[in-house]
Amino acid sequence: MSMHNNLKELLTIKEGPVVSIFIKTYPGINFAAKNQLKLKTSLKTAKEEHSDIDKKAWGAIEGQLTNFMNDIADRIGQFPSIALYLTPNNYFKFNLNHAIELDQVIVGPEAYTLPLLAQQATKLSGTILSLNRDSFELHQFKEGILLKQELPKDAPIDMVSALGPERTDTTTTHGPTGALHGLNTKDEEKAIDNKNYYLAIEQFLMAHTDLIYKRLFIIGLPKNQSLFRDLTKLKTVNSEITIKKSPSALTTAEIEKELLDQNQVLIDQTVEKLLDRARSLDEVNPSETNPAELFALLTQHRVKTLLINEESMFPGLIVDGQIVDTEPGKTTNNLLNDLANFTLRNGGDVYVISATHFNSGQFVYGV
Repeated sequence: MSMHNNLKELLTIKEGPVVSIFIKTYPGINFAAKNQLKLKTSLKTAKEEHSDIDKKAWGAIEGQLTNFMNDIADRIGQFPSIALYLTPNNYFKFNLNHAIELDQVIVGPEAYTLPLLAQQATKLSGTILSLNRDSFELHQFKEGILLKQELPKDAPIDMVSALGPERTDTTTTHGPTGALHGLNTKDEEKAIDNKNYYLAIEQFLMAHTDLIYKRLFIIGLPKNQSLFRDLTKLKTVNSEITIKKSPSALTTAEIEKELLDQNQVLIDQTVEKLLDRARSLDEVNPSETNPAELFALLTQHRVKTLLINEESMFPGLIVDGQIVDTEPGKTTNNLLNDLANFTLRNGGDVYVISATHFNSGQFVYGV
């Protein structure tokens, strides 16, 4: 059973074993065999290092890797890196838009999600409305990849289909929406046509909200965006991330990069605000930077957001609601990862950020 990109479902697994594999891929389908070999080697290494796991479980996990490779392994090279999680019952695959520095494989009772969370800025998802004066397109933007949305036949993809052909004589012509699309080429007539066309787009989207995935981001010249935003009643329109350029002047790669860059800026701003608050709290209550003591605050719902040092490892396990084995050498499990998963399961937020935000010896902030 495959669960592509389903973090919520992955986090329901708390009793493993879960094999978490992170590899930097060879690009393109011509290197499918090399990418598959990387995955097989990673799993073989994990099996050799964890002989304590019974053979039946390992056999089932190996079967899930086979399922994955049969399903989509030839497309692994579409992304710089991937995260693959294997359990005896299913697999979960996540695309990573930034290449990881080192391949790694981790076996534990829970999925090792910290490397995945460190790339959350690339997980921007939504629908893109590419808005021209006399035409539009929709694209789905998922995990940093832009894919064109197929539209129903009644979609007003351009001004002619929405308002009808331009009049070529003095006979009144009504377009499909009942709007007049006349002879006059004056700016006033063009403005009326533009408004009527955008109303047709807005009405179409209101009637087909199923085409909008999460949020609606708009690409278009400022004057076109302004007009559409004034007309629309759609509640999913996003005002924080937008590209104020003509869609026809942008390549797919440029659109993807611009959206992800803007999302990263927003995340950075959020993190800075959280860090300011966390540092002020730390001056009053230093225990909020201690992973073991922080868990108590999480269970009491006094902390809902974690800021985790991406370079830190703090030994420990959460077992039956208690933290155990926090002494170095007792376990290779990273308690910070389990705290992150616990926080996400309970509706909180987790940011895995640069070590430069922390003092020496600090692992995590709680807010």
